[in-house]
Amino acid sequence: MIRIEVGLALRISDGYTGRTVDGNTLLFTIDGVRKKAVTKEGGYCVFTGLSSGSHTVLIESVLYCPEEFSFETGSGIIPVVLKPGKNYRYSPQSTYFLIENREKEKNDVWVGRILPDLEIKIAQSDLKKGDRELRLYTNGQGSELSLPGIMLVLDEKNTEPVVLMEILEEEKSPLSSSLCSNHKRGCRLVPAQRYEIEQGEDAEIRFPEGTKCAFWFPASKQLILPETCQGNLTIGGDE
Repeated sequence: MIRIEVGLALRISDGYTGRTVDGNTLLFTIDGVRKKAVTKEGGYCVFTGLSSGSHTVLIESVLYCPEEFSFETGSGIIPVVLKPGKNYRYSPQSTYFLIENREKEKNDVWVGRILPDLEIKIAQSDLKKGDRELRLYTNGQGSELSLPGIMLVLDEKNTEPVVLMEILEEEKSPLSSSLCSNHKRGCRLVPAQRYEIEQGEDAEIRFPEGTKCAFWFPASKQLILPETCQGNLTIGGDE
């Protein structure tokens, strides 16, 4: 694991495949100034020499949509999921979802990918709001799972995104921040990514063929699980 006192450390993955991305194929701009990352295997990109405090980073690529966010130096490793852009080459067969925003404002949608060869579940009954670690049960090895990573805790109206730092077999696994809700034993954690959909616009989401997904709409606290998803989804309107 990379540790830095002042700077920025990212772990970057591909939103379609779930695999890590080579930072040498990306362009980085921090506070309006082009920066070169020190790249390491596993999708790591590190920046040093940044002043303490808040900064904004923009990640650009020929294949992916631009990704921009703010961060505080010394925040640890920040996972980033890049969404495929117009030049991205998908596999011949893909799972396709269309989300339509018919509300009068921008809406967030979280998409959780169900990994076929790995199940991660909460293995304790006393997980409380404010906790920063949790005991997990896993079965199998997930070749598409990159940690630290953004995960979605599937728990009905208490569903929430978390950043899971690592999975520890014999002890509780750490999170990057505190939980916002209590969670019950058996809730599943799945890799996730967030889409911001402007008013009146649509989001096209693709994954490799056969991928099953869960969808979380924070504004309405609606969780749609794979077994109830019918393809196209609508926010507002006739939903």
